[in-house]
Amino acid sequence: MIFGLVLGATSSPMALPAAAVKEDFGHISWPSERSAPTDVWSLAQDNDGFLLLGTGYGVVRFDGAQFEPLKTRDGRQLPAFNVTALAVAPSGDIWMGQFEDGVARIHAGVLEGFGNPAGGGWITSFAFTRDGRVWAAGRKGLMVFDGRRWHVVGAAEGFDGPHATALLVDPDGVLWVTGMSHLMFLRPGHPRFEATNVPVTPRAQLARAPDGTLWLSDLDAGVRALPGVSASHPVGDPVLPKAAPGMLAFDRMAFDREGRLWGTDRVQESLVVLARPQVLADGHTLRRSEVSASFDARDGFTADHMVPVFVDRDGAVWAGSSFGLDKVRERPIHQMTQIPREERGDVPVQMAADHTPWIATSKDVLRIDPTALGTVAEFSDPIYAFSPSFPQGLWVRTPGDIWFDRDGTRIRYPVPAYGAQEWSHILDDGAGGVWVMFWAKGVDHLQDGAWRHNTCTWNPSFRPSILAKAAVGQAWVGGIDSDVVLIDRSGLCERHVIPGIGRVRVILPVDAWTYVGGSDGVARFMGATRQVLHRLGDDPLLDVAGIRLVGDKVWIYSHAGVYVIARQALDEAFAGRGPPPFVRRLDITDGVPGVPASSTMNALAVDAVGRVWLSGNTGVGVVDPAALASEAFAPVVEVRSVSAGDHLHTGQEIALPTGTTRISIAYAATNLAAPGRVAFRYRLSGVDDSWVAAGSRREATYTNLAPGRYTFEVMAIDDAGMASVRSSSVVIAIPPAWYQTLWFRLLCAAVMAAAVAWIVRARHQRAQRVLRLQLESASAERERIARELHDTLLQSVQGLMMMVGTATVELPEGHVLRTRLGRAVEVARQAVGESRGALFNLRTTSIAHGRICEAVLLIGRDLEQTYGVRFEPLVEMDQIFGRPELASDIVAIASEALLNAFQHAGASVVSCALRIRRRSVRIVIRDNGRGFTVSSTGVCAAGRHFGIQGMRERATRMRARLLVESRVGDGAAVTLLVGRGARRSGPIP
Repeated sequence: MIFGLVLGATSSPMALPAAAVKEDFGHISWPSERSAPTDVWSLAQDNDGFLLLGTGYGVVRFDGAQFEPLKTRDGRQLPAFNVTALAVAPSGDIWMGQFEDGVARIHAGVLEGFGNPAGGGWITSFAFTRDGRVWAAGRKGLMVFDGRRWHVVGAAEGFDGPHATALLVDPDGVLWVTGMSHLMFLRPGHPRFEATNVPVTPRAQLARAPDGTLWLSDLDAGVRALPGVSASHPVGDPVLPKAAPGMLAFDRMAFDREGRLWGTDRVQESLVVLARPQVLADGHTLRRSEVSASFDARDGFTADHMVPVFVDRDGAVWAGSSFGLDKVRERPIHQMTQIPREERGDVPVQMAADHTPWIATSKDVLRIDPTALGTVAEFSDPIYAFSPSFPQGLWVRTPGDIWFDRDGTRIRYPVPAYGAQEWSHILDDGAGGVWVMFWAKGVDHLQDGAWRHNTCTWNPSFRPSILAKAAVGQAWVGGIDSDVVLIDRSGLCERHVIPGIGRVRVILPVDAWTYVGGSDGVARFMGATRQVLHRLGDDPLLDVAGIRLVGDKVWIYSHAGVYVIARQALDEAFAGRGPPPFVRRLDITDGVPGVPASSTMNALAVDAVGRVWLSGNTGVGVVDPAALASEAFAPVVEVRSVSAGDHLHTGQEIALPTGTTRISIAYAATNLAAPGRVAFRYRLSGVDDSWVAAGSRREATYTNLAPGRYTFEVMAIDDAGMASVRSSSVVIAIPPAWYQTLWFRLLCAAVMAAAVAWIVRARHQRAQRVLRLQLESASAERERIARELHDTLLQSVQGLMMMVGTATVELPEGHVLRTRLGRAVEVARQAVGESRGALFNLRTTSIAHGRICEAVLLIGRDLEQTYGVRFEPLVEMDQIFGRPELASDIVAIASEALLNAFQHAGASVVSCALRIRRRSVRIVIRDNGRGFTVSSTGVCAAGRHFGIQGMRERATRMRARLLVESRVGDGAAVTLLVGRGARRSGPIP
């Protein structure tokens, strides 16, 4: 059995052929339900990579993920033009041709309108020549823009008007135009157009193939190449083809990077592709039977009838319709469509010793050569497993037998009864034998017809799941419980446990490491070192069944697709070092044939020319790694808008309303190839300390923002590892509300400080009141005790002394009894003095806090009664002193001064002037006694009071002033002044 041509002859033995069947293309549609614009008439791509859509109501911009109206630099939306032609000049200017309103452009972000110099008719195409002129073709003629204004091109310039449809500038700078009746061209630097002999109709379209051949499509004359036609040879077929049944006619057409010709078929209403138009470029009118593939609504497109077709800089083909937008992209992974569809499920691929890929269908083993797919062996029974053997032998497992085939000669080895009906893997041992794994048993070795158990794998605690190559005569065996065993024919059993890897699906020795893929991740081990990865980036690694080293990249095939990662980055990820590694993921949109095949021992294989083969549950795929490293364009990232509340703001500097605390920032990046694989990172100055990895999320939200000026920056990296050249930023200003201003905060701080001070003061006053009440209560009790002692005990003793004194006088002089009674009276007098002193101190220390005036007056009256000297008080002001803790010191000084005056001054009158205020005290004590010099101070006779020096020391300690004035024979005056700075004197030394 020989299948048809698979890979085709190419210039490089590693290259894959241009896609030619539907299965080789991936398709994505954006109907109106996905917010796509409708009524699409023209397509272009700007210098930043955005796709521009000219519609019946304006120009729409597309970054691969979101559509938005094209806006001017100041954020204004364009008028609702009916745009029939779009083009982007090398300078970046966007030119728009309209249905009836002429030409407009966006230059430096500003919209400029030029009207229609031709006097009407809709614009169909633009072109840009090297001299900087802009050309526009329309239903009413050809026009040229010289940088200031538009001119109509006519007979004076040699143009065949008044109608033009298509424009094209070739690599030599020649401008080609489809005129009214013939194809015309203008050489660089020439003032006049020249005509070819190629006839055209008014609705003709032009395209140029990569090999330089011009192609023409007339809706009335079909699609045909113009072989040999050039500016140096403007001669072609002078006969206009006639319309014929089955003729192919395009509304628009374009060549892609692989040289395929795409067109929108006006008659059959579909998008069609010719995979090898160069073999059809003999000048004949193409027929629909020569089309390689066609696409319409039955294939998931937005509509059957499509008009514009455009090839972007990534090589993708875009088509617009009245109902949306469609994209067709060649998948990098080509499907082996030559395998019958019913045979494509779960097909294993293995490499022979010469690295030729072999595959197996249900009953055939096929070898894939560089140009063909051929049958190696056919079997009548189902093939369970196979293994190529050096040099070109083949081991095959069928339900009851193991077969060895070499050059058509087969040897049959019956499978032992215990494994006859079991599915199994087989693996050539490199030394003439084969390893056979039985799912429920273990691993056996077959050599020269003799079967031998490997006792290690037949252990009941070990259940095998996979086989893998090791050294000659050895094999790796994976288990279902995270364990791996190295065995050989002599009975070697080297067991390694890889915690957390799950059921082992693939084993691959690479240098000193052994890589293991399992149901729960990927791991590697070397000696006692174990390293496990359960994720790559944001993706969990599940059901890893393929691992291959391809150049400096490691390929990993899991249930989510194929991951391609630099080996160094994978090493760092295993070691847990550095940032998250960059990983490129290929999935079903890239042609990955489903999840890894369950029947393969490694779902990835590399052939002799470096192509990677994939065994999936839906078939076999092959990819050229070089195709993944083709020319890539860095994404252009931009901040689209800032939303606060219900309002949307745009611009480079945005002032938000006062009181804004929550904002959402929308951003985007151009990536038409794989927008969902663009990863972003951003930061907001003053909030984020470092870049925030956002993955594919295209919006950042911040809450609890304070007033201030912020700068938001965002960067992007695409699936090919290309990072945006520069970040995009926006300045966001949030003005403070009146209650968020600095002066208001200072005012609040002042009010708060005042409130705290008031609270502290109130608590202090309350504590003072409580203390005053307690002291007043104690003072009242002491006064009561002192009064009772004075009025009872001392008065009684005083009366007793008088009686004894009278009795003593009546006794004769010298009488013993008189002497004794005199002594008794003297002792009683001393006791009375001491008692009076004790009562004086009791009254002094029992002062009700703050009631200084009352205490001083009470002391003065007591001394008046005791010493018989008249006491004259003068109360100038009597308030409750606000420093009750100083009252005892003040009264002590005053009492000392009074006592000195009554005891030692020999005065007849002692006066006391008091002025008691809340914050100050002034007490002046005067007498009319004998006076003294200030330096001759002393201590009172009782010995329990201090003299002037003691009063001064006490006043100094409490930061008060004590003034003593006296002259001999002129009395004395003591003045005590207590102010705000006074404090308690502390203990008296």
